[in-house]
Amino acid sequence: MGTTEQNKKDDKSGNLLMLVVFILIFFLSPGIFILGLVQLNFSLQLDMGQLWTFSTVIALVVYALTSLSLKSAKQGLKIYLLLCVGVVSILLISSFGFKAEWPTALINLYMPTQT
Repeated sequence: MGTTEQNKKDDKSGNLLMLVVFILIFFLSPGIFILGLVQLNFSLQLDMGQLWTFSTVIALVVYALTSLSLKSAKQGLKIYLLLCVGVVSILLISSFGFKAEWPTALINLYMPTQT
């Protein structure tokens, strides 16, 4: 009986972690997209921690530049969120619609693989 409760707790923890990762991927998608393409095309040797860190920095720079160019943090946030939707849409359409392999390779850089 304790094993079933532990399995349910583990499932909830795993689902929560996956939700957090998907939310991070959405909000950091401009940085992930830019750095991921640079990594794939120029064979940079960055580990997963460096990829997440630099993607966050790039995403924040993109948001800051957007906000500064519009002279409004609120307008910058709206445009940044539209950019996030656009990047995620490009990744999904390329992967599932056109069966391109690069979106999967890009996301695999940021997600640990099972061995």
